[in-house]
This record gives sequence, structure tokens and C-alpha cells, in this order.
Amino acid sequence: MFVNLLAYADDMVLLAPSWKALQGMLITLQSAAHIINMSFNTKKTVCMIKPKCKRLVISESFPAFVLDDQELTFASSFKYLGHIIDNSLNDD
Repeated sequence: MFVNLLAYADDMVLLAPSWKALQGMLITLQSAAHIINMSFNTKKTVCMIKPKCKRLVISESFPAFVLDDQELTFASSFKYLGHIIDNSLNDD
């Protein structure tokens, strides 16, 4: 089973296998949010990229993700529900 959305109250984590898939999820989320008049704090929204297999990496840089016409920043770690997640996929 593949889980691509973790949500608790007003915190969400989107998981996707590729840049294109995540941007597609952001577009879908934005469309659904517009219907229910929900907004996003894009200043607190970050993106992480963790290649599944280093030998399959074809680029070290990626275009910015966009949500609500705002470019999202990349981070090497983030805090979610009290846990710090980093690029090694460990929590602190």
C-alpha cells in the first residue's frame, strides 16, 4: 500500500515518487482547497527530495514547486508533529 498524504489537524505531508507527481498533487490540493475556501501558509511550506536510488539520479537541481502561485522552498529537514525529519528519512 502506498500512502501519499499524511494529515493531522492543519498539518499535511504529501509524498510522491517524482517531481511531476508532487506538483500534480499540489495542483489537485490547490483546486480542492479553493472549493472549500481553504488557504495555505506558503512561508511555512517546504519541500524535500530524497532519491530512492542515488545511481538513478538524473539531476541535482529541480524546478521550484508552486502552490497558490508561490514558489516553495527546499529544506534538508522539517518538523512535523514534534518530529524532525531529515534527508536521511530519520526522525529526531
